[in-house]
Formats: sequence, C-alpha cells, structure tokens
Amino acid sequence: MIRHKNVYKENAFKDAFTKKEVVAGFIEQFLSPQIVQQTNLESLELLHHSFVNASSELYFSDLLYTAEIASHRSYFYFLCELEPYSNEIIRSQLLRIIVHFLDTFAKSESQHKKFPALYPVVLNFRDGEWSKVRSIKELFSDSHEVQQFIPEFVFNEFNLMGIPEHLIKGPQPLQQLLTVSRQALNSDDCLQCMPKIVDHVFDSYLDFDKQLKSFDSIVTFIANTIKPDDIKTLQEKIQYSFVQEDAALVKKIYDRGVSDGVQMGLPIGVKQGMEVKEAEIIRNLVSRGFDETTIAEIVGKPLNQIKDVGCLTCCALF
Repeated sequence: MIRHKNVYKENAFKDAFTKKEVVAGFIEQFLSPQIVQQTNLESLELLHHSFVNASSELYFSDLLYTAEIASHRSYFYFLCELEPYSNEIIRSQLLRIIVHFLDTFAKSESQHKKFPALYPVVLNFRDGEWSKVRSIKELFSDSHEVQQFIPEFVFNEFNLMGIPEHLIKGPQPLQQLLTVSRQALNSDDCLQCMPKIVDHVFDSYLDFDKQLKSFDSIVTFIANTIKPDDIKTLQEKIQYSFVQEDAALVKKIYDRGVSDGVQMGLPIGVKQGMEVKEAEIIRNLVSRGFDETTIAEIVGKPLNQIKDVGCLTCCALF
C-alpha cells in the first residue's frame, strides 16, 4: 500500500511555526522558565534547513530556529511527528538528527572550537499527557555500570491533542493550532466542535478582514481532517455561526476543501474519477444496445452494479 505524507498536519504545523511570534509565544508559554529567562526572543530567526531525510519525510516534519541564549548563538529544533511512532523510534530519529546537526555545523563553521547549544522540541498529534521531559538515554541499557558512557540528550515532548484547555494561550495562530488539535482531532466527528472553533476566531478579532485571514490557517486543516462526504454538511452547519454579511467564510471552507483535495490528489478523488469513467463507459455500451450480462463481462463489474447504472441511464433518456 502506498503511504502519503499527512499533509494537513504538516501544513498546520508549518503554518503556525514558521511565524516568529508563534515560536516566541510557544517558548515563552511552555518551555523551561530557565531557558525562557536566558533567551532573547527578539533574536529568533528561522533557518531554512531540514534534517529529516527522504526515508523519514512521510512521518516527520521539522523547523530550525537560531536565537541568543545566555548571549550565545544557540538553536531551537522543532520535530513534528506526522504519523504515530514508538517512543524508541522518535528518540533514535532525534539522536540521528542531533548527530547530523553537529556534523553539519562542524563542516560549515570549522573555526568554532565548541558546538552551539541545541534545544530539541518534539511535537505530535497524540492524546495523553500534554507535556513530558524525555531523555535519549532511555534508549539504552539500564545497566548502571555503563550509564556514564551513554550520551545524555534531554528534550521536551508535547502531545498537541492532550493540551488542557486553560493552557491555550499565546499568539493567535498558536491558539488556533492548539484549539483545532484539541477539538477537531480529539473528536470522532469534528463537525460538532466547529461552532466553538469559529467563536474562538471571532472572539479574537472584530475586523472581518482579520477574521478571514485568521480563519484561513485552519481551513486547510479542517477540510483535510474530515471525510470528504462531510464537507457539505460542515458548510451547512458552520453557517449558523456566521452573521449574514460574513457568509464568505462559509463558502471559503467548502472551496478550500475541494481545491485542496484536487491539489493533493486524494485517493478518494482518484477512486471517484474512476467510478465516473466506468459509469460513462457503461452508459455508452447501454446506448449502443449491449445487454447487461455482456457489459458486466466487458467492464469486470458485478451484474447488480451494471443494472444500477443502466437504470440511471434509462431514466436520463426520458
């Protein structure tokens, strides 16, 4: 089976974390107070460099920021898990990336005698405990005798689906990501949480243009989370949350869902296209006088499906 990258999760992650104010807000809200106190948040700068290799890009996405920590050039590395993995694989992936980072730095800036500090943060879309401090050391043997020879890398892990509601704070794009992660992905039917998400956007901005821009970053996330058949239902349900003059937002989520589905080449779109093509062939054969049994043999479909399409064709003729 061909696996596809979880694009809607990657988009949600990068739409938020490529914004400097979001990263600054996340660091300030959720990372260690000792780190926050020593970090010059104004110095944050996104570096366009990915450490996720080709064999792992279906499952991980990442962003690297540089910043001054304790007056030294340092780095914040955000690794986002797109598909659930075991804790061991996440740690081994992070260890590989840390080694790759150090190797890259050593080759590009050989004049430095010491490596800069790298602060790793792992984000995932899981339920459970919201925040944990984990160690790469947990990968290795528990034998006390060898512990001193094992490298110690500590990192923060955040389960976005498990964030308590009272902790949803910070810049608006960050609040959107956390709200949608908690509400939409935690629910079997994300339609029921839409009024709350819409209210969250409206409460944050009074200006319609800002509402539209703010809502845009979660439209892709929602449109690609729910089932395609539910997009129309979502369009109708969400309409009750808007006043009449803001109806453009209702159409926006429907149009985005359709356009994103086409651009991403979703398997269901391919399947529907094949079904439409088969139906056209069946109708063509019916119009040329072929009987249903012969058509079933030609197309390779059960006779009852041929009869269903045949009936539709006959109805269309009248």
